[in-house]
Amino acid sequence: MGALPSTISDLLRSATDAERGGDHAQAADLLERIGASPDVNADALRLIGEAHMRLKRPRRAIEALTRALEQAPSDPQLYLRRGQFLSQIGQNRPAAANLARATQLDPRNFEAMLAYGAALSACNELPASLAAFQAARRLNPNHPGALS
Repeated sequence: MGALPSTISDLLRSATDAERGGDHAQAADLLERIGASPDVNADALRLIGEAHMRLKRPRRAIEALTRALEQAPSDPQLYLRRGQFLSQIGQNRPAAANLARATQLDPRNFEAMLAYGAALSACNELPASLAAFQAARRLNPNHPGALS
């Protein structure tokens, strides 16, 4: 993915500064302005999605990541983040589907495999969940989140 256009980059920086300064309304307004830009790319949309999650706006975060995936449909990190956000709002089946795609695109991604196991567990798909957790353990046997 390419560099962000300077105006979008500047707006993202301003949104981040507003968020850090506690001005969540200003940060949200800037994020909306960025998202409406025809020049916004997948990198910017990922950052927008992550900022929306920090601002406790999960639906907006998921919308931004969905738009990012339209531009970069083979980016496993976008599927991972969208799956994680869907899990956070209790949308476990769509989360599991996104995380499955992330693990298909990057089978060595421990974080995606671990999140996939958790999403499957939340869907009560225990054998598949156990298989995902075991795969995560093989990827990173010393991680505290891996099954022992």
